[in-house]
Amino acid sequence: MASKRVKIAAAAIAAVLALLVLLSVVVAYQMVYSAKQPITKTPADYGLPYQSFEVTTQDGIVIRGWFLPNPSSRDVIIVCHGYAQNKSFMLEGAKALYEAGYNVVLFDFRGQGESDYSPITFGYKEKYDVFAVVEYVLSKEELSGGDVGIYGHSMGGATAIIAAAQTPAIKAVVTDGAYSKLTDAKPAIPLAPVLTPMVFFFGGVMVGTSAWEIVPADYVGKISPRPILIIHGDADTLIPVEDAYELYQRAGEPKELWIIPGADHDTTGYLESSPQYWGKVISFFKENL
Repeated sequence: MASKRVKIAAAAIAAVLALLVLLSVVVAYQMVYSAKQPITKTPADYGLPYQSFEVTTQDGIVIRGWFLPNPSSRDVIIVCHGYAQNKSFMLEGAKALYEAGYNVVLFDFRGQGESDYSPITFGYKEKYDVFAVVEYVLSKEELSGGDVGIYGHSMGGATAIIAAAQTPAIKAVVTDGAYSKLTDAKPAIPLAPVLTPMVFFFGGVMVGTSAWEIVPADYVGKISPRPILIIHGDADTLIPVEDAYELYQRAGEPKELWIIPGADHDTTGYLESSPQYWGKVISFFKENL
């Protein structure tokens, strides 16, 4: 009788573990192969001129974007959207940057928006997307002699750090809500304390790396002596504010840290349209480009 109970308990435990593994694989797949969000607006909806463009990354992915030409300047700001978004999510900021006198480039990371279908790798391969966009910017005669800045939100901020560390042409960096390491993220998934490490593991397997090796903090120090502004909300429930402090601590000079009281991951009340938010970002670029 005791032996039978042990067998039943073992079978139940095995079934639960199998279910957890299956659920982890499903969630990881959904995160890595996230459904594309539709392009809901274009720069024209904001009265902004633009040209569509496409570039091919060194690993063969076609990246599609918009170039907003501003005849008043040769300086350009590259804008990087967050996870499960696309370039149309960043149009409010693009408008503010354009009206401040900058050329602006928005693009869709691989696997998102109008760019080629591809696994989302949370910065591991998205850096190649930024490299290709920077090459596009540098090839434009009307921007010759100008400086290049980059702004990124969330995954876009993490990717901006990784890419800028390896791209001297990027002269100034602004990030908002970037993770210092991917595994600090707290995704809203069922049974998060149990499943999150398993999701990270299986997601890494799917994209050919380890989630524990996607660590923007290992790159941020290489941006110096170029300046960086690190923005984060102190009520961020997805990426803990401690990540901003770690990035700031490991960054070289010159560097700035702006912690927004009460702001969640999307820096609520600031990111979409706040003059204070974009005023701070624009001021930083004006001082450093």
